[in-house]
Amino acid sequence: MTATVTKTAGANSTVLDDERTLDTLNPAGTPDLPAQSHPHEQSEPHHGYIALNYYNLFWIFVICSILGLLLETTYQFVISGVYQSRAGLVWGPFSPIYGCGTVLATVALNRFREKNILLIFAVSMALGMALEFVTSWIMETYFGVIAWDYSSDFGSIDGRTSVGFGVMWGMLGLLWIRFALAGVLHIINFIPWNYHIALTSLMTVFMLVNIAVTIEVINREHERQLNVPATTFIQKACDEYFPDSWCQERFGNMSVLPDTTREKAA
Repeated sequence: MTATVTKTAGANSTVLDDERTLDTLNPAGTPDLPAQSHPHEQSEPHHGYIALNYYNLFWIFVICSILGLLLETTYQFVISGVYQSRAGLVWGPFSPIYGCGTVLATVALNRFREKNILLIFAVSMALGMALEFVTSWIMETYFGVIAWDYSSDFGSIDGRTSVGFGVMWGMLGLLWIRFALAGVLHIINFIPWNYHIALTSLMTVFMLVNIAVTIEVINREHERQLNVPATTFIQKACDEYFPDSWCQERFGNMSVLPDTTREKAA
């Protein structure tokens, strides 16, 4: 009887350990672990490599916004020998364009992880170039900001994206879906399961406030270039806590001009 109890306890322990393990696909394309034991897992195999729920996609966005900023900052330092802040938000080490790009790639490629690498590369390249173009257009049109200008690059498309950087997006997408995604899921799995809802909710609120404040700060920097006086509480707060000197240091690659034509920016 003692042996039976011991064997049962050991089996229960094994099951509990398995339920905390990240979901991966076996060669047959079906989940290895019981359904619904973790948000990474799939209830149906044909849904793809991971469950495309808010929890997974949000933390992929956050983590890859940080990793993308680190990658871009390192690249900038290597090619120029000078450190320049490439942050995209007023608080924290985040570059949201990388987070958005990674989420788009995850959603688009979730079912194609084991497909031909040329297909993955092509989809990632197209998504990355489209994201860069649309983001650049929105920032310039609505906020008077030129965050990057590829006019002199090979295959430039209106200076907003280029074939060269498209190739980079293609490579990043391929590396992401084939290799890096599993590692990021392991990082997400460190979030205590009992607190994942509370932590995700708090981080969501922080990121929303962070984005909203960033939009106001950039908009106010543009207004200052147009000599618009500060009359509201928000405008005065931006002038006091986020002056031009702070913005230029924080967003080192952005140009905010009254006339945002690319000829003037150059």
